[in-house]
Amino acid sequence: MVLPNARHRQLRHPPLPPVRLRVIQPALADLQADGPRSWPAIIEGMIERVIAACDGAAKGNPGPAGWAFVVADSSGVPQRWQAGPLGHSTNNVGELTALEQLLVATDPAAPLEVRLDSTYTRDAVTKWLAGWKRNGWMTAGRKPVANRELIEHIDKLLAGRDVTFVYVAAHQANGDPLNAIADKAASDAARTQQPAAGTAPDLPVPEPVVAKPPRARTGRLPASSAAKKRTPSGAPRTLSARFPGTCPCSRPYAKGDAIVKILEFGGEVPRDIDQLLTVPGAARKTANVVLGTAYGIPSGVVVDTHVHRISRRLDLTEENDPVKIERDLMKAIPQTRWILFSHQIIHHGLQDTLYLGNMDSV
Repeated sequence: MVLPNARHRQLRHPPLPPVRLRVIQPALADLQADGPRSWPAIIEGMIERVIAACDGAAKGNPGPAGWAFVVADSSGVPQRWQAGPLGHSTNNVGELTALEQLLVATDPAAPLEVRLDSTYTRDAVTKWLAGWKRNGWMTAGRKPVANRELIEHIDKLLAGRDVTFVYVAAHQANGDPLNAIADKAASDAARTQQPAAGTAPDLPVPEPVVAKPPRARTGRLPASSAAKKRTPSGAPRTLSARFPGTCPCSRPYAKGDAIVKILEFGGEVPRDIDQLLTVPGAARKTANVVLGTAYGIPSGVVVDTHVHRISRRLDLTEENDPVKIERDLMKAIPQTRWILFSHQIIHHGLQDTLYLGNMDSV
């Protein structure tokens, strides 16, 4: 079959991918009868965007876990759903598996909108993945990437696909209905450890979420509440995360993990090392990195593996304890050089020159 003005359309529109030719084939007769038409218009009219939601659940995290997804039409009306058990696993594994199974179960040729309440899953495939691959599947902290096999498979499934990720808040009174269905199905799969699937007539029915009435604002807190708000020495409050999420430093956390509220410092990272050391997880190395690199404050010398090794080879210290090494370096190095010294030694160590016995650059 020779299409009218075929050469002209080829010049204006590049050849279509083979995967979509089968979708357009029924329209070829109409195209010949009606005269020249736009290929993009035909494709746009025949391939509708699929809307879906996926979710994972773990009772205990880690604990009995499950995954689920629900697929809707382009107007958001649910059409089918599927859920499965994961045995003893984590919420993050459930979230990733839900996305993986959704990608497997949907047509790669159709544009896909994925709604999810996991910032970890969203950021893993949209923000962190490229860096992990460049670093040989190591995090910025030089640790192996968790759940690598799942993320690698998701990366392959995403290749060449038109996928948009939309974050939606979970467990809301007027929240996303598809997310609520996926959440219910994943929770049931985690609880029963049984697979399940169905269509629109037998969708899981989410538990109703009652909107909390807004708190009445008053000029002052009651004495008992004010006492609970106070923390010694302006220290931040440590809370237990109600839902999984990601902190402003891009580090993911799971439900139940200890997180820190820093509103006591005006919502900013403290510029004082004593205050910064009150933040859980921030030891002297982290505190010195933040204060030196972010604020330019020489609070001390960063001591990591490279500084430890090279400082001993340069006879700047004989200690093995990081705190004692830092004390010796702070005596040997002028304070105005502490920040730059740390960066230079760490950079030198990363070049692996010392592993080759090359001390010339030092």
